[in-house]
Amino acid sequence: MPRGDLANVLEMRHTEKGPAKGSGSTIILDWSIKLSWAQQITRGVANLHAIQAYNGDIKSSNVLIDENGQALLIDFCPIGVTNEFAAPEILAIINDPEFEFEREITAMTDMYSLGLVLHALAEETTNVELPLVWRNKKTPTSYRDAVQQCLAADCRSRPAAVELLHSLGAT
Repeated sequence: MPRGDLANVLEMRHTEKGPAKGSGSTIILDWSIKLSWAQQITRGVANLHAIQAYNGDIKSSNVLIDENGQALLIDFCPIGVTNEFAAPEILAIINDPEFEFEREITAMTDMYSLGLVLHALAEETTNVELPLVWRNKKTPTSYRDAVQQCLAADCRSRPAAVELLHSLGAT
């Protein structure tokens, strides 16, 4: 993948275009590209969930951008999680030897992580901090609302990937 992963792309875009890494002051990617990538990433998650497979470690560095500019989700085996992108219910048990956290990975834990990735994409950042801060004023309210739903404290309130895909305008 000559373009690398999503985290690399976001870092390179800011380095090449001027803003320092992590400054978050300038948005560089066209919204149409961001929305297309958000839909592609969400479609990948929806396809996994359709066969009752769960990623467990959805994060920007697990999204590759191919030579055609398409976003591809990788690393489908839940053998570890990245704390920064993990759902709170996973973080609560990850160090408890009584739990095999891999068995606790569900569609709804994936949806939480996906929401964080979609926020990072919209904001063109590799750093995710809670509560979310929306600096990009061009991000549509419907997109922001969809991301916020993914981060619901009650995992039963999070949307399914297929529902999120429709919220993002995909057909």
